[in-house]
Parts: sequence; C-alpha cells; structure tokens
Amino acid sequence: MSLSKRYRFTVMLLLLLLGTVSAPFNWTTYAAPDNTGSIPTEVEQSAKEWIAAIAKQPEFASWKNASYSINPLGPGTHGWLVIVRKDNGSVGYLVVNAVANNNVQQYQLGEYGLGRPPFDASMLELALKRLELIPSSAAVQDQIYVHPLMAAWKLDGKYADAFSGEGLPVDSQTWAAAQSEEQQRWSELLFQLPAIGLADITDSAANSSFNPYYTLPWLLGQPLPDTGEDKLKMLLKEHKQLIYTSESFDQAYRYVWAVTGYQQWANQTVYAALEAAEADGSKRYIPLQLLHELGGFYL
Repeated sequence: MSLSKRYRFTVMLLLLLLGTVSAPFNWTTYAAPDNTGSIPTEVEQSAKEWIAAIAKQPEFASWKNASYSINPLGPGTHGWLVIVRKDNGSVGYLVVNAVANNNVQQYQLGEYGLGRPPFDASMLELALKRLELIPSSAAVQDQIYVHPLMAAWKLDGKYADAFSGEGLPVDSQTWAAAQSEEQQRWSELLFQLPAIGLADITDSAANSSFNPYYTLPWLLGQPLPDTGEDKLKMLLKEHKQLIYTSESFDQAYRYVWAVTGYQQWANQTVYAALEAAEADGSKRYIPLQLLHELGGFYL
C-alpha cells in the first residue's frame, strides 16, 4: 500500500473509531443534481408517446402502466434522461435529444433500453472502487453525455464509463479532444434522423443473449463487408450471433457488445439491441447509423 493510500486509510479508521462516521455511505448522494427548472412540455409528451409505443413490444411488457421521471443530462447537452420505473425499481430508460431544424425545435429518441440506465448509482459505486477513490472524498465533477457510445462520469479528474463503471484510459486533454469531434458527429446524425413523432415500431427481432467474448472474432478476422440495414436485419432474423465492437480514444479502449435484435420505427430508423458480457438483463437500443460510423460488426 502506498504512503498516500495508507495515510487516507488511517484517517478514515480514526474517524470511524471516534464516531464521526456513523452512517453507511449513501451512493446516491453523488449522483449529479437536477440543475434545471421545468422540463419542456414537448419532452414530456414525446417521452410519454415513445414509452407507450415501446411497451407494445413483448420484451418491454414491464413498461406498461409504468411511471417515469425526467432529468437533464447536463449543461450543454440539450438532452434529457427518462427513467422508466415500476414497483420502486428502474425497468428501463430513454434519452431525448433536442434538435433545431430551420429554427424549429424537434425532439429525437437518441437511445433507449431495458434494465439499468446510464449514470446509475450502483455503477457509480463500482467506478469509485475501480478508480481507487474514497467515497467520502470523491466528487462527481461532471456527468458527461456526448452520445450513446461516449458517456462518462468525471471523478477527481478521472473518467469512468456511465454504463459499466469501468475506468477510461483518458486524461482531460484527451477527453476534450474526443468530445469535440464526437459532439459534431452526433449533432449531424441527429439532424439526419427523421423525427419519430407518433410513429410506431413496425419491424423487430429479439434473439437470445450470448457472451460476445466467446469467439473474439475482431482479433481473428475482419468486420462484415456488407453491414447495410437489410443485411443486418436478415442476419438477426436468422438468429445469427452478431458482435459489435468499437474503439475509442485513439484505439486505447474497446467496447464489445452482443447484438441480440433490432427495432425499426415507422420512419425507417433502425435501433440495434446491444448487450454487454455481464448477464444482468440490461439491453441498449442505439441508432444503427451511429454504430456504422464508430465500429464494425462480426460473425
């Protein structure tokens, strides 16, 4: 144990013995505060309509008659995190993004999913442990959501993924450079996506979960040359075990997911279903167009 760690441990032990630390640590204390006033009516209306449409899908049956809460994702994001709740627990989430089109504000469904949402308190606990930060001294400086594949906590100058709690191999300078580029990418993509509006989900596939690390195809082969929407939908309809992987921060960090389905909305936007290796029941639906730009699909 280093001297600094031994010193911090000794101080914490003395505080415990003296009774100054008398209650268990509440991880939710470190969630980012609600830093906005009222939620725009259009955001609430959009969230309500999208939840109703998604709840019609069999795997989202838990969303029926569920409640929800809405909070901003953070300064400058023009986005909101919608947590879907039932029986005092989270059963899923949506991310709503605002887009200005010819001076008219529109709202896009950036991503949605089952189970654990981004910036969950349990993942913050894990992030603090992995970064070796003492909870009583660590401070969440920022909750940063750039797009579905770039979301993180900033903790005492270190970064941790907002979904997995894993520490990211970046410093502030590296993050800032990547954030600038990815914000531009996401803004352009959101502008291209047609507004979902009152549309419904018109086509879908839902396959069994599997461990994407079982075969490691990204180490042994090349990504699929044809990854157009029709091709990917056909493969998923045939129950093929597709794997998606993306590298970030100059190839210093790799995301790997099992692709276990898709949902296509009436406006033709396709969201691919991604599951991590941890079999916790969480599943993320992310615009296929963004996945195409940031990574590759493997069989």
